[in-house]
Amino acid sequence: MSTQIFVAMLAGDAMGIIVGKPMTQVGFIGDIWLNCIKMIVVPMVLATIINGVVSQKDIKTLGRISFRIFSYYIATTLVACAIGIAVTSFLKPGRMANFSDMKSMDISGDASITVADFFTGMFSSNMIKTFSEGNILQTVIIAILLGVAILRIKDTERREKAIHAMQVFNDMIFSLINMIMIVSPIGVFFLMAETFGKYGIGVFASMA
Repeated sequence: MSTQIFVAMLAGDAMGIIVGKPMTQVGFIGDIWLNCIKMIVVPMVLATIINGVVSQKDIKTLGRISFRIFSYYIATTLVACAIGIAVTSFLKPGRMANFSDMKSMDISGDASITVADFFTGMFSSNMIKTFSEGNILQTVIIAILLGVAILRIKDTERREKAIHAMQVFNDMIFSLINMIMIVSPIGVFFLMAETFGKYGIGVFASMA
């Protein structure tokens, strides 16, 4: 798959340079692929964590499992922030770019946050809103709570049915992910073709 994506990227570059502006008219195909990737993130997190919780089948271990999930999320988030800050501090992206034809925007607002705000923000007041906004931290908490709720179902038969339903849901989500990944070369091809069709061969310098 990685080889196919790389070849599609090069083919898209060439097509954008050769055909030019007309390729911008079909760039929406790449946007559709990107939307599909964004669409699957929340269901994937939800399905994976719920199944991780219910697979324990022992509510006594949930404290440790929940702590590990939350700790892993916090740790990877901090690492991602550190990498982002380090890379931008070293490379200073945009320093060599030409922004003369682009619009500027004033950014304002207070970025301060209290401990109370942080922990309050972890818990959703509207599950549907959390999913629609793609709030991953709240989705993680919701998934843990749903997993615990399933394990607390007293009727054994219904509990097993709920667990089985979550496993089926998980299988469906990963089948969908596989479908999206299969068409990755097509999505990458049209995204690159649109970019080079719009900006021409000069975009090579910025990309480099």
